[in-house]
Amino acid sequence: SIVSHDLRSSVYALKNSNNALLNHIISERYDEASVQLEQNTSIATNTYNLLDNLLHWALLQTKGGYFKQELHRLGMLVDQVAYNFQSLLKEKQIEFENQLPKSCKAFIDAETIKIVLRNLMDNSIKFSDKNAKINVILLNETPTSIQFIWRDTGRGMQEETRQKLLSNSAQLTKKEHEKEIGSGLGMNLCISMIHKNGGTLDIQSQLGIGTDFIVTLQKIGLDGAKD
Repeated sequence: SIVSHDLRSSVYALKNSNNALLNHIISERYDEASVQLEQNTSIATNTYNLLDNLLHWALLQTKGGYFKQELHRLGMLVDQVAYNFQSLLKEKQIEFENQLPKSCKAFIDAETIKIVLRNLMDNSIKFSDKNAKINVILLNETPTSIQFIWRDTGRGMQEETRQKLLSNSAQLTKKEHEKEIGSGLGMNLCISMIHKNGGTLDIQSQLGIGTDFIVTLQKIGLDGAKD
């Protein structure tokens, strides 16, 4: 029911935006139509991401989907995800920098971790204003684990929101700085998939300053597999 509310709100917003776009075209206000078209694209993208998260969440709950942990270079996965967000980063003039050394490896399922990274990127872009920065930084590395920070200089969040996002279930939450309702499904999916890979996720945030997503992953499998 929570996700249905999200989808209903998104489709209704797209309907209204399309009506405004049509009026701008009929009135030959093409500059306003261009702005409206960008808004339509943003709404459609957010709706697609929600549906994508819902699909992966359903597969996770039913223990469906392919899952195989192997050693992967984290920096390479980050670069692959960032490449698909280049247009959105450019549109909002957000600077992105992947500072993970090429030597950083983790024992993970690459596809589920890429879903996590996509959600982190989408979240950072969505809740950042123009000229913000996103950095991926190595925090700590031991023989058995690796810890990195996904840091943005976005709008941040209140402590209550931070705690809700870290809880173990998707919740209906009103963002302090957004008109839209959010289910928390994307972050719930991140936590579940990181846990499935044997890792942990923590969040540190200050309203108006930015957010750090702290991810810890294993470098060695339960069966002792390692580099």
